[in-house]
Amino acid sequence: MMKKVLPVLLAALLCGPAMAAQEVVFKPGWDQGDNNDLNYPGGARPYTKKQVETFLKGRKDSGVTDTDTGINVLRACNHIEIQKGCHLDRDGRHVTIYAKGSHPKNQLLACEKVNQGHAVHVYGC
Repeated sequence: MMKKVLPVLLAALLCGPAMAAQEVVFKPGWDQGDNNDLNYPGGARPYTKKQVETFLKGRKDSGVTDTDTGINVLRACNHIEIQKGCHLDRDGRHVTIYAKGSHPKNQLLACEKVNQGHAVHVYGC
């Protein structure tokens, strides 16, 4: 009996952290000035934390095949940091995020494989 239970218990312990809920941390200044663009061009309504979280969750769970590094980070990492809210530059509207492979919540998911240790972008907000 013990020989059957031990592998199941070991698998649960190893997989448990990998299935943990994603933690989203907003870095100080993420919503300052041009770090958080407007919902509507020419308007004055910056994105809220809830709107950014909803956008990122929708991209991660969309099931669409996407080679964008930001999407891959969202799918693979349990701890991400928002550096900038939705903002516009020459490449289009996007949210700037960062995920550290060394963070305890990300170690088992090997975020290093999808993140080169720098800020990544999720487009389309």
